[in-house]
Amino acid sequence: MDQGDAVKRPPHPREKANPVSVLTFFYTRKLFHRGFKKDLEDDDLYDVVKSCRSKKCTDKLEHAYQAEQKKKNPSLLRVLWNCYGLTYMILGILSLSFKLLSSTLDPDAIANLVAYFKPGQTKLSFNDALYYAGVLISLKVIENLYSPNYHLYLYQLSLQIRASFSSLIYRKSLKLSPKSLEKTSVGNIVTIISKDVSMFEGAIHLFNNLWIGVIQIFYICYLIYARVGASSTLGVLILASSIPIQFLVSKLIGKLRTKINKRTDVRLQESQEALSTIKIIKMYTWEKIFIDRISESRRKEIKTMLKKSVTRITLIVTSELLGNVGFYVIVMLYIYYNTNANAESIFYIMRSYSTLSMVISFVFSFGLTFTAELSASLARINNVLQLEELPDHVEKVDDKPLIDIRNASVNLKDNDILKSVSLKFEAGLNIISGQLGSGKSSLVKLILRDFIPDAGEVRSRGRISYASQDPWLFPATIKQNILFGEKYEYTRYNKVVEVCALAYDFSILDKGDDTVVLDRGMNLSKGQQARINLARAIYKESDIYLLDDVLTALDSKVQDHIFRECIEEFLQGKLVVLVTHNSKHINKSDKLLVLDKGAVSFVGSGRNISEDILQAIEDIKDLPAPTPQPDDKEKLFDESAPLIEPPAEQKKQIYHENKKQGAVSLQTYANYIKLGGGVLMVIGMVLLYASHTFADSSAQVMLTNWVNYQSNLTSIKEKQFGNTSLNTDELFSLYFLNNSRNITTNERYDIMAYIDSVQSSIPNAMAANPSQTIPLIPPKPKPTAYFNSTGHNLNFSNLTAEQNQTLAVFAELENLELMASRSLNLYTVTLIAAIVVDFVKNYMIYHFGNNASLNLHKSMIKSIMYAKMSFFDTFLLGNILNRFSQDLNVVDEYLSLMFGLLISASFGVLGIIGMMAHVNLKFIIPAVAILIVLLIMRFIYMPTARSLKRLEAATRSPIIGHLNSSMEGLTTVRAFKAQEILKNEFDKHQDVYISAKYTSICASNAFAFYMDFSAVILNLFVICRFLFFDTDTQSGDVGLTLTQVSALTMIVQFALLQWSEVENMMTSVERVMEYTAVEPEKSEGTRAKDWPSDGEVIYHNVSLTYTNSTDKVLSNINFAVKPKEKIGIVGRTGAGKSSIISTLFRLYNHDGTITIDGIDTKTLALDHLRQHISIIPQDPIMFSGTVRTNIDPLKEFTDEEIWKVLHKVNLDNKVPNLDSSCDDTNFSSGERQLLSLSRAIIRKNKIVVLDEATANMDPETEGMVQKAIDSNFSDCTVFIIAHRLDCIINCDKVIVLDRGEIKEFDEPRALLKDESSQFSIMMKASKSSS
Repeated sequence: MDQGDAVKRPPHPREKANPVSVLTFFYTRKLFHRGFKKDLEDDDLYDVVKSCRSKKCTDKLEHAYQAEQKKKNPSLLRVLWNCYGLTYMILGILSLSFKLLSSTLDPDAIANLVAYFKPGQTKLSFNDALYYAGVLISLKVIENLYSPNYHLYLYQLSLQIRASFSSLIYRKSLKLSPKSLEKTSVGNIVTIISKDVSMFEGAIHLFNNLWIGVIQIFYICYLIYARVGASSTLGVLILASSIPIQFLVSKLIGKLRTKINKRTDVRLQESQEALSTIKIIKMYTWEKIFIDRISESRRKEIKTMLKKSVTRITLIVTSELLGNVGFYVIVMLYIYYNTNANAESIFYIMRSYSTLSMVISFVFSFGLTFTAELSASLARINNVLQLEELPDHVEKVDDKPLIDIRNASVNLKDNDILKSVSLKFEAGLNIISGQLGSGKSSLVKLILRDFIPDAGEVRSRGRISYASQDPWLFPATIKQNILFGEKYEYTRYNKVVEVCALAYDFSILDKGDDTVVLDRGMNLSKGQQARINLARAIYKESDIYLLDDVLTALDSKVQDHIFRECIEEFLQGKLVVLVTHNSKHINKSDKLLVLDKGAVSFVGSGRNISEDILQAIEDIKDLPAPTPQPDDKEKLFDESAPLIEPPAEQKKQIYHENKKQGAVSLQTYANYIKLGGGVLMVIGMVLLYASHTFADSSAQVMLTNWVNYQSNLTSIKEKQFGNTSLNTDELFSLYFLNNSRNITTNERYDIMAYIDSVQSSIPNAMAANPSQTIPLIPPKPKPTAYFNSTGHNLNFSNLTAEQNQTLAVFAELENLELMASRSLNLYTVTLIAAIVVDFVKNYMIYHFGNNASLNLHKSMIKSIMYAKMSFFDTFLLGNILNRFSQDLNVVDEYLSLMFGLLISASFGVLGIIGMMAHVNLKFIIPAVAILIVLLIMRFIYMPTARSLKRLEAATRSPIIGHLNSSMEGLTTVRAFKAQEILKNEFDKHQDVYISAKYTSICASNAFAFYMDFSAVILNLFVICRFLFFDTDTQSGDVGLTLTQVSALTMIVQFALLQWSEVENMMTSVERVMEYTAVEPEKSEGTRAKDWPSDGEVIYHNVSLTYTNSTDKVLSNINFAVKPKEKIGIVGRTGAGKSSIISTLFRLYNHDGTITIDGIDTKTLALDHLRQHISIIPQDPIMFSGTVRTNIDPLKEFTDEEIWKVLHKVNLDNKVPNLDSSCDDTNFSSGERQLLSLSRAIIRKNKIVVLDEATANMDPETEGMVQKAIDSNFSDCTVFIIAHRLDCIINCDKVIVLDRGEIKEFDEPRALLKDESSQFSIMMKASKSSS
């Protein structure tokens, strides 16, 4: 439920912006200005854009989903298509149009510009060059306007899908039947909402690229074929061969994704269980058990993630390898079949093939793996959506309310919960009673339609209200918990507060009923929780009131007050169903129904019930008058500051988080590096990335050199010989050997040596005749005129100057061919090296990230489990689970990838600048200038982006917290028909999150847009430099520079975006790191041997003040307890009963000394102290796992010892075997309490604490438990907090507390003799009420 006033937010500026502002992202200027001046807060967020409103999107999806379910073979993909397919297709067609245009014009423009700079060409004019330069710049401008807006619209669509699916799953969870709830868990649903649904964000971009990529492949293949002919076929086929591999590997990745998500479900469920029962875990000293259990689940999760990462790396590297091999083959075949291979064709192939390779190697690799992962996530989503729902039941107001059940049976987990139950309740007081585990609560849920009968039928007439046995409160104010969506009526509200005995409680709270309730009401006592829970049911104007054992947790005086004022008077004339064991209440019932093992054993009036029937329910003779002690209105878990001082700013959201300010600290980065493997590992990875960049850049330089050498070869042949079809050897043979033989290697070296010796005297033929062929020797000279016929001992003496000149040209051709061959060889070597290093570096970065994730989680869970209790008084479960789910998901799935991309892009920038400098050092100046401009842009962008990322993370907490709270109180929610209220609240939480996310995306795309604009300027500068200044640049260098300057602007933008994204994602590490530095409990101390041997406990001047408060909850407590004494503790609300227990276990720091057998507990090791004190808590806690692990998780006892304990608490017949799952055994609330008792018995400690241990038991079970306590704890010192006098009256002494001070401490009989004593007054009041 929403806490505090709704925040009115301004509309998003994009919705009001004009078309020009939308295209240019000018509407973000105020956001950047505000974010640069100060860190953004919740109040700075805009209202969610209308198209992304959670309710609107979910209603649309839900309607489509329901329509799809009526078809023969329903499909979630069809549902998605029906809702978003048209918009998605339109965006895809626009993207396809631009990509086809770019694929056509961009390679052609670059090729023609390269051709323009080829030496001696006359085909292209200067105007032609200007035209092609204009085409390149125009394409950049169009892409600049199109790309960021296209991606923004896709992100917007993905947010609509994410919001609608998250809310649809939440709505589904509110409808799940009990049998469905057996098949899922809160952890499963949290994983689906935080992890599975988020897959749409990445997949939605790649799906469009997939089908567009298919068309691109065919189109580009046609373009390459048209340019270079059949020689391109083999290379394209080699590249395409990666597609089947991608399909196969993608299926494997999909299976691994399913496995990962299942492991995440388990981990989150275990984390949620541990965090929600943390106080009991601390008292049992089971922190390490839960840390190890959760860490093991995490280790399995990370291990599967690493498998997925390695599989993905292998796929990507294989695709890149095949892409590079394919390109190599195309170039080689083109050269082989075309002796006049030219530079423009090579660069055309290079440009076109790079796009083709990008589509197949990157788009297909990621697209298909995302498809497989999304398919796995959709299957998990569909599994939840297909779970059985409770049928809708319409309630109508009726003057004659009625409940009519006929032969109804309920079976859960193969157990018969209810057997052929028939009953008819009408207006008046109807009571359901029976022994422990007889099915009373199940019958109430059957009336509520929360259980679906396997046989028989359930009918009811009238509006129903319900109060659960275990109080359910949600994080909001007390007043909101009572109203629960009902309209506030002043008179009725105050009357309900009065009849539920809450007026006094409100008077002692600083904020009264505006006090904020924490998770599960942890800042309130059990009695307060029960009465607020009851008040919610009573406030609702209904015809039928189902009250499931709501008075048990209250003292007899309050019980009688509520029974008289509330049930008998306020609800007079209503149909009231009360579950109780109280004989006084039973005797006043109009109808009594007694259950025994799920079947009806008695139905009749309770006013004249026979002694035998009553005896079966409650042994009256053994029950003395109940204690008049007011209910223990202290909280079960703690009485910390939130009870005294609720949050000061009521308008803040209940899940509000205090965010860090400014940049992510360097210490956070250092800690992350340390957790990942340390500085040496990072240095090693950086060197690997540097090596890869060097090898990759060298390969491109070698290819460019080959293009230059080949271009010069072609130019010389054309100018000097007028023939480009013959190779150098053929030309040499034609002019010097009369085609009689080929030149030998030795002769080639001899010629080179001769040319070197006479080089200075030979005129440069090419320089002398730049535009005409050389006046060569006769076409068919006599061989002997120059060389002898044997080919040995070459004779140069007869050569004329003209012939020497011709020979020099051949020498130049030979040199160029040699250098070209060498460049190709080096290209091959560096290409292979780049591929090998690429695999290693990718594996290392993923391994580093997985190590960091594993250690980060281990550190966080350990820190939280050993944290002081004050930590859990401050942070809500939703906030903590947000760290364990979404924040860790960012660290697991994306952060290491982003780090790798950042390092790779950074070296890529250096590599490209180096290549540009290789062509012309002057290009460094504009490149550095643009880099500085982009860095300034990032400096402006980052404060806003960082704040929005933190807000994005913080606004997820309410979603998870709301889901967790709703699932805990599902029966109450459905009983109150509050689903619509909670759905609206969930949608509101989502709207705030989506607003933060969408604003963050707008800012990111605005940053990209203005970086693209800078890139256009750099491209324009380089092209103008070539056209107007460096006109003599070689064509290969022009091609290299044009491709690299385009790549530079793209990779610089990419690097800066990754840098920004890394810092944004590091906020998740920062948030997790916060919980690794939680102040721990002081655990050091001595370990006394054979301690305690007697069980003497002495309190001396003990005072306790909670962390966030200045008020003392205990003040100068002094008492001494002798060994084996039984001490009863009573007192009014806020008296400090539970606080005494907290000090005994050292849950909070206290003043004064507590000694046990003469040893100050502060000097003892914390676990040693707690291990030697047993507690049976008020709430029956059962952990997931087996019966064995619930009783003896440390494996300290034998099976025989465990069975003996189970026999003592009468559970040996209930448990089939010690390794049976507790989830399958179907323990009732009372039976869970018996299991808690068995934990205390088996440890045989000298000091035992019973904190309302029998509150949830029927009298017969309570009597059995009392006997077990007497027989097993007779040699122990026992502290008893109880509201039944039979648990206290026989104690050796009684402590009466009031407002944190001991008012009385004496034997019960001595206190009763003094009629003025508080204990005596309480006894008299109890007897009068009886």
